[in-house]
Amino acid sequence: IGPWGSGAVVNGQFQDQGGVPDWNGWTSRDLTQNSEVIWHVDTYNVVSGVYSAWCGDMSYSACTSEDPVGGYGASYNEYLSWYGTVGNVNVATTVEITATVNHNTEPGYDFSNLGYYKGDNNIAYLWTADGEGEQVAVTGLVTYQPGEYVAHPDGGAENQVHITWHVTSDGGWDDSDCSYYGDGALQIDDITVTLNNDGGETSTVDDFEDNTLGNWVVEFPQGVGDYAHLRCRLSDEDPCANNYSPQVCFIADDIMLAERGLPVAYCIDWCYGPGGYIVSTTGGAAGPIHGIHNAVESPIISWPAGDYQGLSFLFDVYRHEDMSADAPGIFYTWGVRSTASANPEDIKQEYFADRNFIYYGGPDYFRGGDANVTDLVVSGRTHVQVQLAVYELYTWAWNGDDGYPAPYFDNVSLICYEHFGPS
Repeated sequence: IGPWGSGAVVNGQFQDQGGVPDWNGWTSRDLTQNSEVIWHVDTYNVVSGVYSAWCGDMSYSACTSEDPVGGYGASYNEYLSWYGTVGNVNVATTVEITATVNHNTEPGYDFSNLGYYKGDNNIAYLWTADGEGEQVAVTGLVTYQPGEYVAHPDGGAENQVHITWHVTSDGGWDDSDCSYYGDGALQIDDITVTLNNDGGETSTVDDFEDNTLGNWVVEFPQGVGDYAHLRCRLSDEDPCANNYSPQVCFIADDIMLAERGLPVAYCIDWCYGPGGYIVSTTGGAAGPIHGIHNAVESPIISWPAGDYQGLSFLFDVYRHEDMSADAPGIFYTWGVRSTASANPEDIKQEYFADRNFIYYGGPDYFRGGDANVTDLVVSGRTHVQVQLAVYELYTWAWNGDDGYPAPYFDNVSLICYEHFGPS
């Protein structure tokens, strides 16, 4: 990857040879919009019997000789839901949930939850856990009042209660990078849901021994939205440098509203972005409890023939996140993934390896990345791909109301070397 005239197979300037904005084969995606089914019935670390419902994936290799194959990955936002019909919506309904679970997630950052929805409100939790626990008894009790019932996602009247198991993880320290590993995120068994409405009681019991999810369904919630786009003449607060050429940005501006119907976001103090727009700090299309996590990814690149052993990945980034009291907690990340398969599409099954870090600083232009990422690609690699991303760590302790237009990305360089690292 390099500039026009360099002979690189992929352009990293985000413009055509005349300087007009052009993705040049790069793509973008909203990493908060789930599409892959993670919840399923499995024999992995079962709670009781032969099968349990599990939020995890067998594709992760064992991290150590003691670690089993399988686990959980980064950026989980996984829902397993139960809907119950209320006979009389004009009276209150109590819902009691009992279950036994095994849970194992990175303490303080990744969580297993049991929650519910009422009306148009966001999810509220009855039980939350992190770290490791086995054969944990979970109980929850919630009362719905008239006007708090919801509609089923398939349509119909607002005569439903909505209960959900929710597993979340951040961008690293899980089974995908082996920085934290264990027996997967969450296994659930022997779930009883009892609904009492107008003097009548109904119950469902699921032990998953029929190898199905029974009364529970996998749901994909609304993502924040893909805000990645190209803009020229982006302003900045760097006193020593400017970049008026096309750059990748994630600003929630009028272009995103017009083209993708995504909510805009306005500045409070840092109004140098186009039209005063900033990167969304309020969850975009998903709502205020969510954080943006968008990525741009290069085309899949064939590893060149010859004795190339080292790999360098560098890029320009305009950063503005000082971690002050009113800072939004919006960081940038980067990663590289690879495969030894002859089929380039197999790289999509791999994760983007990185340094397990989120990046901040500025306001300034900075040469980001790493001059030697050879250790992040697999031996015998046949194809590589790189990723740049914006990531709002919503649980950040000092998450403020203000926001910035940053980050911007440009001038990406991916170089193969005959030795480990550039000379």
